[in-house]
Amino acid sequence: MTRSPNGPLDLQKLTEVINEVLEFKGSPALTAWSDAQVLIDAPLAFDSNDMAQLSTALEERFGRDPFTAGILPRTLGDLRQFFEKGA
Repeated sequence: MTRSPNGPLDLQKLTEVINEVLEFKGSPALTAWSDAQVLIDAPLAFDSNDMAQLSTALEERFGRDPFTAGILPRTLGDLRQFFEKGA
């Protein structure tokens, strides 16, 4: 597992960040991780504001985020892969 600035990737911590955004928007928490889950589709249904909040939360938690790196993640798997690759 590739290390982030805060140590090895912990999928639970990534899920916690996503759930913080979901909680803020009043949506139910993510209970099962699926790499194929599209961020803008239900049940996540992230809009542009949610994506901005996600970017900020990822930067705060992991010290980097795909959006700032010029990568627009489409799925949960895209997010996981970004952090695993140490991009």
